[in-house]
Amino acid sequence: MHTLQRNSFVGLGNLESLYLGHNKGLNSSLPSGLFSPVSGLRILSLIDIGTSTYHSALIAQLCNLTQLGISYVGGLPFPLELAQLQLLKQLDMSFGTGNLDQHTLGNLRYSHVEELSFKAASDMEEIANNTFHNMTSLRLINFSCTDLRLDDIIDALSSDTGLAVEDLIVDAVNGGAYGETFGLKDLTECRPGWGKILCLSFRALTLTAIHIHVLRCLANISSLTYALQPCTTNIS
Repeated sequence: MHTLQRNSFVGLGNLESLYLGHNKGLNSSLPSGLFSPVSGLRILSLIDIGTSTYHSALIAQLCNLTQLGISYVGGLPFPLELAQLQLLKQLDMSFGTGNLDQHTLGNLRYSHVEELSFKAASDMEEIANNTFHNMTSLRLINFSCTDLRLDDIIDALSSDTGLAVEDLIVDAVNGGAYGETFGLKDLTECRPGWGKILCLSFRALTLTAIHIHVLRCLANISSLTYALQPCTTNIS
């Protein structure tokens, strides 16, 4: 799909879910008023459409949205008008590009977003410690398949005591290079960010052991996913 007309969704007034993701040709062809006929949408995905903008003028009118997929644009602040969508709970910013900081995500402190995903973002190698400042509604963050280091992620989550993230997904971060022993090399202390996490996923094919120090840090964990396939898992 490469083009959409302003009347493309006329007559679909009962539509609640619309997935347009992974159509890279759409970025330059989203006409004004495109979503007016489907103003009752609850789920909209525009991830990975080759975008360099958040199309906020088009999306902000969709006041019933509970789930939004729009790829992260590094260096461009997330629009306040989208952050203020009152019913928005799940924000999927997968397949974006660029590093994470408060400048780009700061407006999310005004949101009610509970689940945030940056899965498969390219060139995402750094995350500033104040990135999630005052985002008190966040409960789940997905960093899977980014180039971020696990210890940098934990530092970012630990730097703001107001965060209450409970689910952390870090599958194959930094190319899955946790080392053969998870925690022995990258994690040297129980930082505050660990204590609030209840569900943790760090799938990696190279993992063969979990350092006992990390298990102590994860005392509150109720759900732990640790490998893509069965392997010999030792506790050292």
